Amino acid sequence: MNYRSVVAFGSGRKLEGAEKLESLRVISDALVQGRWEEAREPTEKELRATSVVAVDIEHATAKIRTGGANDDEEDLSGPWWAGVLPIESGFMEPIPNKDLRAGVQIPKNISDKVGTKI
Repeated sequence: MNYRSVVAFGSGRKLEGAEKLESLRVISDALVQGRWEEAREPTEKELRATSVVAVDIEHATAKIRTGGANDDEEDLSGPWWAGVLPIESGFMEPIPNKDLRAGVQIPKNISDKVGTKI
């Protein structure tokens, strides 16, 4: 199996107020550029129900495995398939809420994401 794995160690702190709101903006715009400006701001109720934690990373390690299968010599003569089955993550067609007001179009910055990989 090929993989990318990161383990990070550090101290976390809960964000509040303007720092929390700015962090949510950064996260939103990292996923879909410009989304924060075109969407409504979160309500106080939503903000109370959402936690944002900043982590000051003190130590991190990463492991990456690439390439094909490492078969034993005796397996190579057998009838078994070996190889890599790639998996990709990406943005698919947006699904509007069933109660969305008629005539509200999907914003261009969202429709432009369709088909792109994460």
